[in-house]
Amino acid sequence: MRILQQFFAALNNLINNKRNVGNDEILVKLKDLYLSQLGNEYAFFYYNDIEKIKQSIIDDNHDNTLARCTILSELYYHDGILNSDQELKINLLKKALHLLRYIDEKSNTYSLERKSRIQFLDELTTCEK
Repeated sequence: MRILQQFFAALNNLINNKRNVGNDEILVKLKDLYLSQLGNEYAFFYYNDIEKIKQSIIDDNHDNTLARCTILSELYYHDGILNSDQELKINLLKKALHLLRYIDEKSNTYSLERKSRIQFLDELTTCEK
């Protein structure tokens, strides 16, 4: 899907440029991606519960829904990994984990990478309690 290709190109560019800019600048640019890719400010995705958020990105097109869930899970993941606020970090990573499990359940495609990330996030969020 083209939307995913464009998103991952922008995300890779941002993450691979990490050496040249600090985490704070990357976090600001990640926040911009919430709006440009998903149509809402980052605060909507930070402070609402995952069920409300999921309902806002689900639409009639199954593939589009999974793409939007993938985008949001990646934003949560990278945002959480880079965030220094421990409470926010765990919240974002738990939301990423929830979305990845949803994608895993609804997708017709098996992904070893997704399974590995689910396991990693499950262990990380369990250890951080």
